[in-house]
Amino acid sequence: MPTPAARERSSHHAVGVLLAVLRVLLNLTHDNELGSHRLGEQEGAVKTVLDIIFLLCDVLPDEHRFDTNVLGLGLLINMIEHNSSNRQQLDRLPVDYHVPLHGNETLPTGEGCPPPEVKGDDETSQEEGRGLLKGRNTCVRSLIALFLKHYHNAEGATIELDHLSPYPTFPMDYKI
Repeated sequence: MPTPAARERSSHHAVGVLLAVLRVLLNLTHDNELGSHRLGEQEGAVKTVLDIIFLLCDVLPDEHRFDTNVLGLGLLINMIEHNSSNRQQLDRLPVDYHVPLHGNETLPTGEGCPPPEVKGDDETSQEEGRGLLKGRNTCVRSLIALFLKHYHNAEGATIELDHLSPYPTFPMDYKI
């Protein structure tokens, strides 16, 4: 039976390997339509990246959460940026990750919300964009909720730091 220290070392190494793999995949898919397509062809690839972003980051030690989140989100962006089949996979995934928002804030259901502007000439791009906030795509809604959660956390941290600063703050129009 491994000791707790040995288990901690092995889990630390496993997280290190995961981060290294994410960095390699991020590099292989960066501005590379073929790399994005090949990765997206692998069964469950988009879902696995979403699981890393939403589930794994919550159970990792604090010192690995930021890197894992940034690498996972970067990989997801690379996978869907230039590849319509990966975007369609993301759009069809019925997974809803629970992301608690700040206070009582909720996401719009899409009813009565104007469709987002979509840059693209073809009808497929326009249709994909119109469906993003209509309530049918829970993955995209979960990503929006994750963004809002991190935005509110960063906003709160900024306010805390402003109050802790030993240096006086001056208005922008302050003249010396």
